[in-house]
Amino acid sequence: VFLALSIDGSKETHNKNRSNSYEDIDINFFVTNYPSEHARATLYPNSIKNLSTDILHLHSLGFKHVAAEFANGITWDLDNVKNDFEIELHKLCDYYIANPEIKECSIFDMNLPNILHEQNKFKQICGAGTSLISYDILGKKYPCHVFQPNTAIHSETKEIDKIDFCKINDFSDPECKNCSITAICPSCYAMNFISNRNLLQRDKALCDLIKIRVLATSYLRAIKIQNNSINLKPNEKYQTIEAIKLIQNNFTNN
Repeated sequence: VFLALSIDGSKETHNKNRSNSYEDIDINFFVTNYPSEHARATLYPNSIKNLSTDILHLHSLGFKHVAAEFANGITWDLDNVKNDFEIELHKLCDYYIANPEIKECSIFDMNLPNILHEQNKFKQICGAGTSLISYDILGKKYPCHVFQPNTAIHSETKEIDKIDFCKINDFSDPECKNCSITAICPSCYAMNFISNRNLLQRDKALCDLIKIRVLATSYLRAIKIQNNSINLKPNEKYQTIEAIKLIQNNFTNN
C-alpha cells in the first residue's frame, strides 16, 4: 500500500493549478515514507514556461522519481506553447546531462528502439483492463480509475462493461499507422473514450508536442551515449542509435 502525491512543481505553479494547496502538503512525509514512489506533475499550458524550474524543484525536495504528463481533456493552444516547451526541454536535457546520477523525469521515459519494430505499434500502452483494475466503493470493477463515474463518463457504464481489453489485438489508432513514432507515443484509452467514445482514437492536438518530446529524448540519449553516462547492453545501444537517427531524420526539419 502506498500513497502517490500530485504536486505540479514550485509553490507558484502548484498553487495556480491546485487551488493554493502547496503549503497544505506534508512533503517530508511522502519523501520519507515512500522514497521509491514518484511525485506526479500535471503539465498545463499556463505553466509550460516554468517546466524546467518546476521539475528541478521537485528533485530538490528529495523526490527521486518525477512523473510529468500533459493534462488531458483540455484545449492546448499549440502556437503559444510549442516554442516554450522546446526551450524548457533543452534546459532539462542540460541538467540531466550534467547530473547523470539523477533519474530523468518521465517526459524522457521513452523506449526509443520500439519504433524499429513494427509489432510494437499494436501493443497496449498501459495496463488498463489487464494488469490494472480499479474498484469503486460498491465493488464495481473498471478498466482503470479514469473510467470511474467520478470522471466525465457518467452514463456510459453499460458500454464500458462490454470492453474486454484482453481481446483487442490491435491497439493502434488507424490514423497513426503511418507515423514512425506511434510505438512510443503515449495515449490514454479512458480519455480517448471520454472524448470520442473510441478507445483508440488519440487526441491529435498533442502531436506536435509529442514530436518535440521525442526529439528532445533522442538528443538526450545521444549525448549520454557519447559521454558513456548511460548503461546499455551492446544490442540496446545499437538499436537506440538507429532509433535516434530515424527520429532526427524524420523530425528535425519539421
